[in-house]
Amino acid sequence: MNDQEFLTAFEQHTLAEFSHQSHIRMAWLYLRADGWEKGQERIQREIQNFAAALGATRKYHQTITLFWASTVQANSLAL
Repeated sequence: MNDQEFLTAFEQHTLAEFSHQSHIRMAWLYLRADGWEKGQERIQREIQNFAAALGATRKYHQTITLFWASTVQANSLAL
């Protein structure tokens, strides 16, 4: 699955598995496309939407999401 197909499946809540690797991939793609400000907002919003679509809203954790988004951002700047 290419990056666009992956993001489309994620945003349409049809992604078969949303593993930790998928979280990192999604974050990297959003941050690369949108930069830090818009990217981290999009990450938060889309994870919340995905969780809501699956009836798992309690699984979203703001602090952990921002930690990983900032880690992905810092590592992508080092590349």
